[in-house]
Amino acid sequence: MDPAVTAAVIAVPTAVVAAAAAYAGARSQARSAHRGPVDAVRRQHQRDAYAAFLAACQAYGAATAWDACYQRATADALASGTAPGPGFMDLVAERARHLILAVSLDEMLRTGAVVDLEGPEHISAGVNITVGLARQFRSVAHSPMSSVTDSSNLISAYNQFVAASQVFLRAARAHLNSVDG
Repeated sequence: MDPAVTAAVIAVPTAVVAAAAAYAGARSQARSAHRGPVDAVRRQHQRDAYAAFLAACQAYGAATAWDACYQRATADALASGTAPGPGFMDLVAERARHLILAVSLDEMLRTGAVVDLEGPEHISAGVNITVGLARQFRSVAHSPMSSVTDSSNLISAYNQFVAASQVFLRAARAHLNSVDG
């Protein structure tokens, strides 16, 4: 066979493979160039939603912390002329419970719904757990104080809510800082 024909027969498959590889690479690069800005916008929406939910959790947690509510209730009781004595601590505990119940869950529910939409699933699950524990804490606060263990139950429910919000924070941070998003 003629050496020129042999060289052409060998070169054609190599050129076809090189062309196919170049096409696949260019297509992948074009897809990445298109998806990059879309992913960046989506990531920013997720970041904003997660931050709003965390801010709502922190605001709710600060407004419902037992020590702060108890101190405020004590100050309110003393300012209203209630003298310390028998039953004073029970009165203060009841007032503190009412202060907790006066704090709304609405902002946490609203921002949690946005996080639910933005996803992904494991982050949405964290929102649902956190909101569920906030509701459980509120449910415990609905029970009148009749003993010292009632405040212990309330504090325990509060601590579970705070722990869940911290778990959400870590999961959201890991998701936002992951490469694959």
